Amino acid sequence: MEINCIVILSALALELFFKPTGRFKGFKWFIKYRDWIISLYRESIYWNGVLGVLSVIAIPFVFIFILQTTVFSSDSYLGVPAVLFGIIVLVYCLRYHILNQVIDQLSDKTEGQSYGKNKEAIMEVMGKKFNPSENNNEALSKAVFVQANDRLYSVLFWFLILGPAGALLYRMSASLAKYTINSTAAEIELDDFDSNAKRLFGILSWIPARLSAAGYALAGSFEDAINHWQEVNTNIPTSQGHYNYLRSNEDVLYNTGAGAIDLGRYYVSDEIDPDDKSYMSFDGVKAAQGLVLRTLLIWAAVVVLILLASWMS
Repeated sequence: MEINCIVILSALALELFFKPTGRFKGFKWFIKYRDWIISLYRESIYWNGVLGVLSVIAIPFVFIFILQTTVFSSDSYLGVPAVLFGIIVLVYCLRYHILNQVIDQLSDKTEGQSYGKNKEAIMEVMGKKFNPSENNNEALSKAVFVQANDRLYSVLFWFLILGPAGALLYRMSASLAKYTINSTAAEIELDDFDSNAKRLFGILSWIPARLSAAGYALAGSFEDAINHWQEVNTNIPTSQGHYNYLRSNEDVLYNTGAGAIDLGRYYVSDEIDPDDKSYMSFDGVKAAQGLVLRTLLIWAAVVVLILLASWMS
């Protein structure tokens, strides 16, 4: 446990304060690897679902798991190789710096400015919801609450559960859910693969999302956050009739975060219609970012207390 705590604190310091780490986080190799694995069994309908998703994830996961339990085990060389290996893998799997970068870039933008090269990073965070000609602050505030969990808290959770292999497992599932397969009419329909990939990602995010929501409540207005959490309808099914883990996770995170900072107070009146308060100021986005950072400080303090307790025992 002490090693994991040291790794987490070191990785967080690098992720938050050392921007050059972002240059070494490319994950395109995994998507190419996924396409190659799928090409081996494209004609088999049995591998086009859960088994196919697990087969793509299995080899990298097992490889890292073997390394962390043998070559980089905590029993060798006073645990130094294990710490270094853990930091490298964890930093590689974290993606929070991109979210912070996008918020900082958008906060400096004024109407009429071109987003230029920044648009790629913005689209990575907000996806199709981003429209340069419209006000995106409401969508961005939701992205802050949701993606802080996907890019930060869930990775840390699975690192604590399974070590470096757990962090990589979550990052791979997130990539499969995000970068879906574009099948053509000449190919076997691959919708089942994508839907099962999204379902796996939702399952892996379910517990961390609730822990993140609890952190938002502790870091903000606890009573308001809990009241908003209780209003979430988590019984909305997917188009296949399954429990919608992704929708449930997003709604819990957004509602709880919005309640914790009273996000409604950042809506301002439209210039044409003063009674129409449908426009959110960028202060709401900054407030969401502040809540995420306060939540991170709370969980970091918990990690430090665990580390101190283990040293004193």
